[in-house]
Amino acid sequence: MKRILPLGLAGLLMLSTLAAGEEPEEALKRIIVMVNGQEEGAGIIFGQKVGQRSTTLYIVTANHVVRQGPQEATKVRVRFKWGEDFDATLGDVNPESDWAVLKVENVDPPADLSFAQLGEPGSLHPKDKVFLIGNPAGHRWYLTEIPSSVKDVTTGSVYFETQNLEHGYSGGALVDESMRVVGLLKNSQPPLGEAANMHSLLKTLGDSYPVSLKPGAGKSPAAPPAVQPAPQPAARPSGNSLLDGLAAKGEKIASEIPLVAAMRDREPEGPIRRGFDIGMGTCEGHTEWGPGKQKIFDSLSSAEQNGFSKARDLSLERNNNIERATLGAAIAAKSKDPELAAVRNAEPPGLYTLGFDIATAIFGDPALGAQGNTATGPGSLGIRAKLSPAGQRGFDAALKLYRVKR
Repeated sequence: MKRILPLGLAGLLMLSTLAAGEEPEEALKRIIVMVNGQEEGAGIIFGQKVGQRSTTLYIVTANHVVRQGPQEATKVRVRFKWGEDFDATLGDVNPESDWAVLKVENVDPPADLSFAQLGEPGSLHPKDKVFLIGNPAGHRWYLTEIPSSVKDVTTGSVYFETQNLEHGYSGGALVDESMRVVGLLKNSQPPLGEAANMHSLLKTLGDSYPVSLKPGAGKSPAAPPAVQPAPQPAARPSGNSLLDGLAAKGEKIASEIPLVAAMRDREPEGPIRRGFDIGMGTCEGHTEWGPGKQKIFDSLSSAEQNGFSKARDLSLERNNNIERATLGAAIAAKSKDPELAAVRNAEPPGLYTLGFDIATAIFGDPALGAQGNTATGPGSLGIRAKLSPAGQRGFDAALKLYRVKR
């Protein structure tokens, strides 16, 4: 026999769950998808068409995730939060407004997929706190911990001040404090971000597609925000000599490598930076992931894992290309060419910079120690193919700078 809780206790437990921020965030993440097209990004499920045997889901993403100029991605893959990957077909696109529609057929979505995830019209005002969810640097379904601040709301866009933007958020969602979708993240650079106003966008999409996304209650108004704003909490004393030793090692590595130091300086002091240091110490000299490193990662808090992941991605990719990465960075430091510096610094320090340095070692000025190749071949293209999407962007930017024949 099922026990029925007294109303007061049941309500108390529900408020407790909402206060923890678990249910609204998990419901939100089920309508966010990861997209792999021309680059990695995210998307928002906004509609569904239910058939007798299967369902078709409609997703809106940023146009530049699936198209570069007139060139469409030859293949677009979508990953759902419930663990399935599908090929997607490209529907309507609007390059000027930077949105595109994807269609995924023959889906069997979970019963708990809820479309009541939309913010109320007119509920967003300047200085309101908003958060970003997407796929930054391959960190799937990452929800920012530090809030951004709304600067202006227009019919077509939501503008916000942020330090959180990086490649991979594009096509993801801008959400309010109640974890309700208020915008589609577009291509922009901090400190000012831009998202398409979701209500206006859905009105446009409704002319051609079924729109299922609708206003939802989100987090209880009586509950505190899902994520508390800065300042960052102090790193917890671990009492773990292994982690403390790895953190000290990682901090020392950062002091010796300018790119790593620049990345570390961008992380707020506290558990995220500590996680970055542990990641650098853990991955020192390693070129592949393994169960030992996974065990260390699993022992960390979520904030520490955030920093660890960034260090891991950079360290493993750099270690696989250590000689070229070191040489390319040295050439960039010696060069007096302002154009080289501008292109190398076009994105925040990270995998893009690493890819640029690797290509510089191959195609840069031989007078500064580079190989000086003037055309790509199987070897250099093979090196590029093994880089992350951000690393490939940096590699391609260097090719364009050095005007290499492909």
